[in-house]
Amino acid sequence: MSCWTPTHPSSCKGTHVLSLRQLSRQIAILLVTGTVAFGQGDYHTLVANDNPFAHYHLDETSGATAADQTGNHHATYVNGPSLGQTGVYNGAVGLNGAAINPSHIAISNGLGSFGSAMNTFTFEAVFQTPAYYSGQGHLLHMANSGADKAAFSVWFNSDLSGNSASGHSRLFVRDSGGTSLSALLSNDLFDGSYHHLMVTYDSSASSSANRLKAYVDGAQSFLSFGTNGTPTQFSDYTNPVTLGVVNNGSAWPTQVNLDEAAFYTQALSSNDAQRRADALGLHSSGGGTTVLSSGITPAEVQNRRYLSYVTEALDTLMIHGTDRYGSSTNDKLLVSVMDVRTKDVVTPQVTDAPWRVDRYERRSPNGHNFLHDQDTLRVLRNVSIITGDGKYAQFAEDYTQAATALIDSNGMFWWGWHRHYDVTTDQKTGHINNYHEIHSINHPDWAYLYSVNPQGTQAEIEQIWQRHVVNKTTGEINRHDDGQAGKSFLMSSGAYIEAFAAAYVKTNDSTWLDRAKLLAEYNWNKRNTTTNLLAGTPNETLRWDGFRATPTLAGLYAPSLLNAWQITGDTTFRDQALAYLKAYADHAYDQNTGSFWASLMLDGTPVPGPRLNDGSYDQYEPRGHVDLWQPYVAGYEHPIAAAQAYALAYKLTGDADMLSAAEKWATLILANFPANVTLQDAWYDGYSDAYAAHGAHAEGYARGILFFLDLNEATGLETYLTSAQTIADEAIANLWYEGIFRGHQAKPYYEAVDGVGLLMDALVRLDQAVVPEPTAAVMIGAGASALLSRRGR
Repeated sequence: MSCWTPTHPSSCKGTHVLSLRQLSRQIAILLVTGTVAFGQGDYHTLVANDNPFAHYHLDETSGATAADQTGNHHATYVNGPSLGQTGVYNGAVGLNGAAINPSHIAISNGLGSFGSAMNTFTFEAVFQTPAYYSGQGHLLHMANSGADKAAFSVWFNSDLSGNSASGHSRLFVRDSGGTSLSALLSNDLFDGSYHHLMVTYDSSASSSANRLKAYVDGAQSFLSFGTNGTPTQFSDYTNPVTLGVVNNGSAWPTQVNLDEAAFYTQALSSNDAQRRADALGLHSSGGGTTVLSSGITPAEVQNRRYLSYVTEALDTLMIHGTDRYGSSTNDKLLVSVMDVRTKDVVTPQVTDAPWRVDRYERRSPNGHNFLHDQDTLRVLRNVSIITGDGKYAQFAEDYTQAATALIDSNGMFWWGWHRHYDVTTDQKTGHINNYHEIHSINHPDWAYLYSVNPQGTQAEIEQIWQRHVVNKTTGEINRHDDGQAGKSFLMSSGAYIEAFAAAYVKTNDSTWLDRAKLLAEYNWNKRNTTTNLLAGTPNETLRWDGFRATPTLAGLYAPSLLNAWQITGDTTFRDQALAYLKAYADHAYDQNTGSFWASLMLDGTPVPGPRLNDGSYDQYEPRGHVDLWQPYVAGYEHPIAAAQAYALAYKLTGDADMLSAAEKWATLILANFPANVTLQDAWYDGYSDAYAAHGAHAEGYARGILFFLDLNEATGLETYLTSAQTIADEAIANLWYEGIFRGHQAKPYYEAVDGVGLLMDALVRLDQAVVPEPTAAVMIGAGASALLSRRGR
């Protein structure tokens, strides 16, 4: 726990310190205005100029009244808060978060007529929370009927359903008719520092994402939405508005230093949020970019072997990137996010999260996620073979043992796209019901998992059949493990097919081969029989992804089928994979531009752009041509993965159509390198503005390297090897930092979900292509583990 207390905040590590920018700003104010009241005027003037309904400085040093600067809605300090605490602008009030008689601030008249104005409103506050805070609590609670019927609340440590969820902050709007809208902030506000939070609501906006917005330290926060109604029936209310507790005065208190609070009957803008953050000297590392220099130019990268970068990065991970936190440490578990400057696990700021992972929790903040380290496991084992140093392979084995021991009540691994293990709280956690969900974005080496933990691996695959295959007759799946019908994403089907194929080889039970083929046949029967195109979600009947083929078909699903063929030897999988790959290449390639269409009607008609940016699910359809270096890790595009699939298919089958398509992809990728441009007219245009100029994520570079390596190996053409080196040199020059790779040049984090493991895998393969080890019998690259398992590894 933190040493933070409301009464002695200055004694703790997270105490706010006046920034150089804030100091220079205040000096400028002094020089221009002649004002000697340090800290006054700038932020307060911004608030006053926006005509607040109520504004509280909260800097009283005595008495029981919290003055409203408008003079209309003075509040009361209840249960003896600690007045005169150190704030950003003069004083602040410390609320103790006590379970009994908690100190708080009450506006007894319900803010007068504010309730009926809540169709459009803004709330802002400046506050400091402890660095660690385990209890649920309300920063703000205002009710329209009854003691607990929130009209608007800001709720700390809560998930979307109101259950305890450490590190999360929930926003909730509900009208007097009971219609509600809720969302989770992507920021973790529990770091011991002061923050400025501004929340706006506009019921007239077209989507949830446009109606409810939040800004932390001047940067818009990505919101994950739960209930998404449109509250509009607001009326005045008389229940107290409370800061620091629910308005009954006792439930869900919050420990916080509160400096400023203001209410408005209009929705303020992102520019207003940024100007306030500037005035306060509070700047979100999540809202901007942090570009650290590697100290290496692309031309200098090859002064060292590619392998040497990887071994140094692995050493850094094995020393600094393990679970050294909480009360139950386990130095065999790798963490998913690490600050490359301090080499410590962190709760990452927003940075590129709104566009990279869409849902902030997919980054596994403060956590470990075994699924996202599958490529790193392969690198560890291959590096041991190449170098002769067994420590890397031993670490991989120990890690696998520890990670596969983390299971749920059904025996399924605690990994995937809804789950992670929080190493600071020693809890299995996640988001949106903590579903088990795996995709073929990651290809687990099931044969290796069997070799380390055969019982646990078999139990995992058994439960995939039981809980994800919702129709045991047709082969329909759900990407979630609730046993109910749901979205049958191709990238989930592919992952399950690979798992069943591995179980067949391991157990020699043909039931598992039949199950793998059942899933494949379900999708095959859903294809357009004229074009052989298949929708990204074959059982979807309403959303666009039930009627469109995207690069996911080629880039994620077809490789899973190829892997199942390699594992089992059953040519059904190969033939289906080739049919899908040919279908996409035939219909998606646009000769006029030399590019590929990213979304196709199942009859082969391209879906033209522009893409949408309206907050609806339709915005995720990748309309128009592919955007090669787009940031989203999941979704439906995966263009360079599609390119890889054609090179791999040609290498494995010698099919001339596969080579023809791969050559088209090669031309397109080289024409769009360096990797510093993405679409402006898309839902991720914020990424395009702030991040794209700094290059791609590690995964993008890795897939480009692997694509050209496969082409080089398949054709023997040296130019493809040179292209792989060109991409690798930029990747290292951009992403290397003091012994570790970052997920992106414009953020200060190693992140497993960004594909750092895949990048290391690509660099090891490239190193062996350039400087092969004569004594190392290394089988690396796509399909190698499958071939090994088929040969009785």
